[in-house]
Amino acid sequence: MCPQLIRELSSKEGMYRLAKKHGVPTPEVLFPKSRQNVLEFVSRATFPVMVKGVFASVLLKTTGEKMFIVRSASELLEKCKAAEDLAHPNWMLQE
Repeated sequence: MCPQLIRELSSKEGMYRLAKKHGVPTPEVLFPKSRQNVLEFVSRATFPVMVKGVFASVLLKTTGEKMFIVRSASELLEKCKAAEDLAHPNWMLQE
C-alpha cells in the first residue's frame, strides 16, 4: 500500500479529502486551524454540531470522548477554549 494513502486514511481530514476528490458523498465539515475559523463557522452553522477528532485518540485524551455533540454556539466556543489546542488542531466540526 502507498505510504501517502496510509497517512490519508489514518485521519478523518485525509479521508474527507479523499472522499471529496473521488466524488464520494460526504457531509460538509470544517477543520478549524484558529479561533477565527471557529467563530466564522459559528456564524453560519446550524446546530447541533458533531465534534470529532481528526485523530480520535487525541480527542479521547483531551476530553475523555472520541466525539461529542454541541447544541449551541456558546457551548462550542466554551468546549473549544477548554479542550482544543489550536497550536496543534485536531477537531473536525460537522453539521
